[in-house]
Formats: sequence, C-alpha cells, structure tokens
Amino acid sequence: MYDVNFTVVYERYEKLIYSLVHKYKLHYEKDEYVQIGRIALFKAWKRFDPGSGPFPSYAKRYIEGYLKDAIRKDVYYQDKCQLCEPVLLQSVCPPIDDESVEELKQVINTFGLSDRETIWVNESILAGYKPREIAVRHGVSTGTVHSWRKQALKKMRTIFFSSPPHF
Repeated sequence: MYDVNFTVVYERYEKLIYSLVHKYKLHYEKDEYVQIGRIALFKAWKRFDPGSGPFPSYAKRYIEGYLKDAIRKDVYYQDKCQLCEPVLLQSVCPPIDDESVEELKQVINTFGLSDRETIWVNESILAGYKPREIAVRHGVSTGTVHSWRKQALKKMRTIFFSSPPHF
C-alpha cells in the first residue's frame, strides 16, 4: 500500500483518470468510465509495492489496463446482446382458429402417417402435449412416443424436401 492517504492520491491522479477517458474517447459513458478509473486507482494504491518502481507509472498502467478490460467487456456485451422492445407473441403470430386447425389436420392426413404417428402430430404439435403426457394418455412408454415422433418427422421431411407440396 502506498504511504499517502487515498484522498490525497485521488486528488493528485484525478486528472490522469480524465485524460485516459478522453484518450480512449469514452464520451458516451464518461461517468461510468471515470468511476471505473477511480476503482482502478484505488486498487493500484492498495496493491502498490514501493520496491517495484515509482507509483505514477504503476498507477497509469494499472488504470489503462482496467479501462481496456472494461471497454473489452462492453464491446463483447454489445456484440452479443441487442436491445429491443418487448413484443407479444400474439402480435407476431396470431392464435390459430378452429378453421385453420381443421385445414392443417387435412394436410396432415395427406402425409400417409400411421394412426400412432398421427396421434403424435395432433397431440404434440397441435395440442402442445409433452411426450410423457401422450404416453400416459395412451398407456405406452415414453420411448414408444419418441419412436412415433421419429417416424412421423422422417415421413414429413421426405414429403416436404423431396417433392412439391401436396396442398
């Protein structure tokens, strides 16, 4: 720890923090980066070893590194996350009415699915039941329901991807 009181150190190096914020052109979140610089100065003051060299150069390198890390984190966050307004699912995809469900069932009947595969399509895709719930309703194992799913998807994929639509 540096021998001087931290308030004295802060008063001496406050201009350094502002100059580094200005150097990296951090005007859009200036107050936040100034605060990050203050935290870095405090950590540098706490960790400083007088035997390692003069404090001013140590503090500058420490604050620069801390600011660069903060910038890197902000850039990473901005690349990965994009803010948007909340959207209700109903505004994007309106609920399906009974007439549409009937039309969809007619199309499904043209796929040539077995009775069990049709049960899976109707109850899983149209009604939203989970495999375990379908298994309980029909007195079979969950693995059996998964095999219905696998076969149904296989048949539907061959129809959709190998020939023009049947509807």
